[in-house]
Amino acid sequence: MNTYWTIFFGILLLSVIHAAIPNHWAPLVVFGKTEKWTARQLVLYTAIAGFAHTASTVLIGIIVGVIGIQLSREYQLVTRVVAPLVLIALGVEYLVRDIRANKKHNHHHHEHIHIEDPNKKTTFGILVSLSVAMFFLPLY
Repeated sequence: MNTYWTIFFGILLLSVIHAAIPNHWAPLVVFGKTEKWTARQLVLYTAIAGFAHTASTVLIGIIVGVIGIQLSREYQLVTRVVAPLVLIALGVEYLVRDIRANKKHNHHHHEHIHIEDPNKKTTFGILVSLSVAMFFLPLY
C-alpha cells in the first residue's frame, strides 16, 4: 500500500477514535440539554469549541514537530524506538484511566436536585468556558 494511503487511513482512524472520547462531546450535549439549545445552536457551539480544540492541537503538533525534527537528526534511536514506545504507553494509560473511571461512575447511585440558579450563566459565558476548556484539553 502506498505510504500516503497508509498515513491517510491512519489519520482517519485516529480522528474517529479521538472524536469518540466522551470528554470531547459530553459537555456540549449536557449544556445543550440543560440550556435547551436548538440543534442549530448545538452545532454552532460545537463548531466554535471544536475550533479552539483543533487550534491548540495544531499548535502543539507544530511545536512537537519542530522539536522532533531536531531530535531525529541527532537521536535516531529516540525517534525510532523510544518515542513510539512512549506514545503507546500514554495511550494505554489513558485507556486504563478511562476504564477505571467508567467502572467507578457506573456503580454509584445519586439523586438529582433541581434548583433554579439566580446567577444562571449566559450562553456566551458557557461557550467561552467550553472553548477555553477544549483549547487546553490536549494538555490533559
